[in-house]
Amino acid sequence: MLLNRLTYLSYLLLSKKPFNWKTKRNSTFLNEETLPTLKSRLKFNSAFEVKTTVRLETSHLDAAITLFDILNQYKKPSLLRRYKTAGIKHDRILYKRMVLGLKSNVLYNFINEQMASVTFHISINDPQQLSLVNRHIAKNYLDGKFPKGNSQFTITDCKGNKLMYESGNDVKLIYINNNPEINQNINAALYHDRYSNEKYIDSTKFQLSLL
Repeated sequence: MLLNRLTYLSYLLLSKKPFNWKTKRNSTFLNEETLPTLKSRLKFNSAFEVKTTVRLETSHLDAAITLFDILNQYKKPSLLRRYKTAGIKHDRILYKRMVLGLKSNVLYNFINEQMASVTFHISINDPQQLSLVNRHIAKNYLDGKFPKGNSQFTITDCKGNKLMYESGNDVKLIYINNNPEINQNINAALYHDRYSNEKYIDSTKFQLSLL
């Protein structure tokens, strides 16, 4: 465990060096992954939703997988950031990997070092590559039947875990863990942020009223 902590700290320090922020696109990947974003994804009801008998938690949201497991498996990430509020730790880790033989950016969200979500931004250069991704989704989650004519939909399993599919210039696959403990921690952190901000605003107003 101590070795895991030291490895994590070394990656965190290395990731803070300016030369690791290679492109604006890299930083955008992390900036878009906030606690409000995670909460909204959990509550989001897609206009087109498909139920699956496959348990999504066993594919990319295995409850046994921790932040340290990912770091040990894939080593030094492209970017690593930690945000902490009310004792709740939110880690965002970005890797550049090949997924289905295609260049991809893979972004992990951890809440208190538990897997909250993982997003695959898969680069698509031609229709054949898009078909490859769609066949993979259909085969693994939809009994081979891909919902044609839908560029955006959500697959939900029996536990409320989600796979959000978005197709545009690239394909985005977002796996979301509907773990009550993770959800509670997200809500606690967001509540603390809101309460602290309101308290600061009220305090400022009070000071101004005395002037």
